[in-house]
Amino acid sequence: MLLTACSGQAGTSSKSSTESVKTVSLNKLVLTAIDTEDIIHQMSAGAEVTSFETPCKSVAGFVAAGDEVVIRDSDERVVAEGHLGPGLYGNDEGGNSIPLDEVPCVFEFTIANVPLADHRYEVRIGDNTPVEMTRMELANSGEDIVID
Repeated sequence: MLLTACSGQAGTSSKSSTESVKTVSLNKLVLTAIDTEDIIHQMSAGAEVTSFETPCKSVAGFVAAGDEVVIRDSDERVVAEGHLGPGLYGNDEGGNSIPLDEVPCVFEFTIANVPLADHRYEVRIGDNTPVEMTRMELANSGEDIVID
């Protein structure tokens, strides 16, 4: 599966007068398999589907634009929430040719001020099985969320 870079910007916010908690603004990508029936439908309608600006659909039932993104800490407390943007075909940063049916459908989301006070997090996209991420994976760019 193709991974595309994303960015996170770290900062600090005050938890109490004596303790500071590092926070991060996430700009993450959710990568999922494309709906090949949707590609066939678009191609039969004469649409150009090879552009990385072309909207795409995830395999039915996995991910959709607007799905809720919920981040929980190791105590299962919700620490941040957001929503997925529209799905667009992924991009190979190296400019390599990829068969269209292997290009992921990419959904972006941004959540500001996610507290990084724990070592492990759980990220749930819609009704999918949560993806576990470490503090470093959550905060670092290049650590995208892949749903197969």
